[in-house]
Amino acid sequence: MKKGKITLWWHNIWRNETTSNVALCILSLALVILFWIIVTLVNGLDWGATFSSLMKVSPNPAGVSKQLHFVLGLVGSVIITPFVFAAITLGIRHRAQKVQLGQRRYKSLRDHLVMIGYNAYSGSIIANVLGKEENSNRALVILTTRPPKTIRAELRALLAKEIEQRVIIYAGSPHSAFHIHALNLDRAVAVYMTLDGAEWESMYTRSVSVLPLIAKEAGKGERMPLPVYMMINDSEAYQISSRLTIPEAYKQHDGKQTIDIHVYNFYENWARLLWSYNGLRGKGGEYVYDRLDYELLEGTDRYVHLAIVGFNDMGKALLNEAIRMCHYVSHQLSDVSHQTVVTIIDKQAERLERSYRSKYPYITSQVSDIRVEFKQADIEDPAVREEIKKWADDEKQLLTIAVCFASPDHAMQTALSLPEEVYYRYEKGELVHPNRVLVHQAVRSSLQDLLDANDVRFAHLKTFGSYYEGATMDLLNDDMATFVNGLYNEHFYDDISRVGEIEHLDWRERMPQWRQQWMALPEKNRRKTRDQIDMYRSVFAYLERQGVAKGKLLTDPDMIEHLAEAEHRRWNAQASLLGYRQARGDEPRMEDVRVHTCIVPYDKLTRFEQLKDHVVVMSALVLREWENAIHA
Repeated sequence: MKKGKITLWWHNIWRNETTSNVALCILSLALVILFWIIVTLVNGLDWGATFSSLMKVSPNPAGVSKQLHFVLGLVGSVIITPFVFAAITLGIRHRAQKVQLGQRRYKSLRDHLVMIGYNAYSGSIIANVLGKEENSNRALVILTTRPPKTIRAELRALLAKEIEQRVIIYAGSPHSAFHIHALNLDRAVAVYMTLDGAEWESMYTRSVSVLPLIAKEAGKGERMPLPVYMMINDSEAYQISSRLTIPEAYKQHDGKQTIDIHVYNFYENWARLLWSYNGLRGKGGEYVYDRLDYELLEGTDRYVHLAIVGFNDMGKALLNEAIRMCHYVSHQLSDVSHQTVVTIIDKQAERLERSYRSKYPYITSQVSDIRVEFKQADIEDPAVREEIKKWADDEKQLLTIAVCFASPDHAMQTALSLPEEVYYRYEKGELVHPNRVLVHQAVRSSLQDLLDANDVRFAHLKTFGSYYEGATMDLLNDDMATFVNGLYNEHFYDDISRVGEIEHLDWRERMPQWRQQWMALPEKNRRKTRDQIDMYRSVFAYLERQGVAKGKLLTDPDMIEHLAEAEHRRWNAQASLLGYRQARGDEPRMEDVRVHTCIVPYDKLTRFEQLKDHVVVMSALVLREWENAIHA
């Protein structure tokens, strides 16, 4: 780390004109002093004679001839000094220019972070990553094809000075083995890929094609596998990442796995931050956003209604997250009035519905407890506003309206101008706020402060979707998912008779092996397990309302049966989003073509398969206790 600090200090001297000019002045002064010292030594350490020699006035008291005075003066003032000064100036200018143009490389750099590519989200990622305590002394190197001076100016505007000074910019191509080699990946801590695709390029394939170069360089070091966080923000490209498995050869070098790939999406991150178990939390650990089932559903005829206004990339991510999350114990499938309803309001809804259903063809037939409706209309249409009033006044609905327009001002103006029934109503002598409103904003904190100051009317209106929080890597905390995968690998979920062992398991001893097993999983399988964990927020809220003891296995058979049935509905939805379809006729389970025999209603499963879901829900609170122990 000391070498890293020295490298950053040296880099920051030459990276701008001001500091390089100061360095030039200091070196020039040092040269003058050095020359005086040399002449003084010639004059027998007589400073008066030195001054006399340089000024070419009186003879040297030590007896040095006038001729020597003349030669020293001539050499010093006419030949050496201008030449040396010019050489130093040109050297400094050349060094500063190499740094400023991203051509300077630092071979001694180690224990650093690397970012390959630079896009609109990169500044937020850098702020999140370098702002963490464990990275407080680390440098981050950006490899980019964009002009380094432009990026430097952006970072100065976006980042705190302490963080910005720890960023080093390299100019180069991510597809060049020479430039990837210059990143010292064999000594790096992590890699963040933020590549965008040009009009004729796929963002997904462009990112994937860099992986073999990274794997080769990472394989030269001892820190393996090297984490590689690959951001794929285009919704089409991200969907490709869920359908195609990255070849193992892209992650390996000389037969060893050298990189650990994490694929993520900004919009899905935000959908998860809103409602999942790993959602956004305040400093006290409390969730910032309410669940979609923000009030009691059990034993009532109430249901969740999510209205998404604007079906862009953010809107699609919210819909998919709702399909993953909204599987509640209270649902009676025989009564469609208990279904979760998701309504999409967009001026291009008919075309967007065709596109969405073609990409997810099994949602309608395989997801029984969620109904998705597309409404082609403008949110300002009087008929739409009248319908929203009815939704807001319907006491059976737990209504959340998410405004997802790309323009922040348009989104905010719309969110502030909904029918007043959405914000509040007057009941039994007091104001109540029965509904929730979310509005997509690139910047959350300052606008949320304004909303909080007007909380009489807008008590339940919250901003979401900011660049800063959506780029957080905290969502890739896979401790709980690692537990689940480890239990699957040890066949605890296959044998109900072993469920009692889980509560007394020495998970700390097993954790190193479980982490290795987790890293060996394809990203597709990791995503499945993360989806299971995401729903735990609603499960734990339900168990808390039921007064179930924390950290213990569930024992109530009726509760276990209801939770297991809800878990299977969640699993059906997740499989449908990933492109799995129900086996037809006598078709067997075929993972390679995404055909599964278990995509059926819960009561159609074999008892063996039902008991797998029993173990999953029975052990959930124990796994939560393990996770709390890790972070205690």
